[in-house]
Amino acid sequence: MKRVVPCSFISAALLILCSTVTGQEIRLQAAPQSDAALLKTAAPQATLDILVDAEASLAERVAPKRPKKEASTPTRTVGGKLVRRLNTYGPRYPLRLRGASGRIAYVDVSRLFIHDLRPYLEQQVLITGELRPLVPGSRELVIHARSLRLAD
Repeated sequence: MKRVVPCSFISAALLILCSTVTGQEIRLQAAPQSDAALLKTAAPQATLDILVDAEASLAERVAPKRPKKEASTPTRTVGGKLVRRLNTYGPRYPLRLRGASGRIAYVDVSRLFIHDLRPYLEQQVLITGELRPLVPGSRELVIHARSLRLAD
């Protein structure tokens, strides 16, 4: 079944969408000109035929591909004393985890919602999260915390 639609009332993009949804061919007809323009031109009015085949447009569709996700670092549970140090230099992580050996790792708690950190400060805690170097090749570590709890 063919439908005749004036060009002035529908855009080409909407036309393709309509033909795809209904599965019918749609034919465009040039919009009628004003009376003054018709009197000036003696040539017959041209008809613009655009046929959209719904089956061909369906065959060209391809499902979008998701980007490949990088392999994430496995989560680890690390323990130590949680301390808060504000420095004007160095990484901008005010929380640090001091291990038993004295080694320090910066703690990123941006993924956690903790109303009050005071019960955890200067206490032995267990932090579960991704352990990554601060900068690739660096010995300084950052723990992207997913959970924080007091050690028993």
